[in-house]
Amino acid sequence: MRTWARGGVTRVLVLTEDGAFAARGQIAVPSPGHTAVVDQVETSPAHRRRGLGSLVMRALENAAVATGSSTGAPAATTGGRRCTRPWAGAPTAR
Repeated sequence: MRTWARGGVTRVLVLTEDGAFAARGQIAVPSPGHTAVVDQVETSPAHRRRGLGSLVMRALENAAVATGSSTGAPAATTGGRRCTRPWAGAPTAR
């Protein structure tokens, strides 16, 4: 898993051992104390149901907490809402 941040946005990328895309996501935290927004969380169809989406969400949640956010809001498509519903609210590092 690779994580990097620039301009208030933290990105997470998970690749397979051979370098193929497995999962990704990003979170924007405008400034400490403001709401963090999760966006573009995606898992490759070949890698679904293996916990990679949860891994990405935990990494993004931890990044939000580390940058001082106390609330979060997922930006999700209809299909993605079931994955982010447990996360909506206050980020808590795990």
